[in-house]
Amino acid sequence: MVEGEPQEMVIGHDEESEPLVGYANSVAVAHTLFDFQINFIEAIVRGDQQTSSDLFATIIMSPQHAKLFVKSLERNVQMYEESFGEIKLPEAAYETIIKPLRFSPSPSASSSASPSSSNSPSPSESAS
Repeated sequence: MVEGEPQEMVIGHDEESEPLVGYANSVAVAHTLFDFQINFIEAIVRGDQQTSSDLFATIIMSPQHAKLFVKSLERNVQMYEESFGEIKLPEAAYETIIKPLRFSPSPSASSSASPSSSNSPSPSESAS
């Protein structure tokens, strides 16, 4: 390996369990002094009305990792657009980037596992 070259990352997982895979069309982000909480949500829309939202997964990371995540995502969006063309967003998308969110536990979830529990940061930003 040449010094200064990026190392290839090998990603594995526990063979006993499968990695979490799902679909999210909305994201809510919150932060504290020590971490960022990223909530991946599937918002179900019928017509012009949002009928429900299901929290799919929550990822918590340090501010440093959050910044690296943003840079990686920006780089990947740029590479995507170079390959497939500009991703166009409707004007309404910009109006929904920041909006308050309320979490409520699903009927099947216990209240201690709810993302709205007192030890979770309150959601502060959403991107649909």
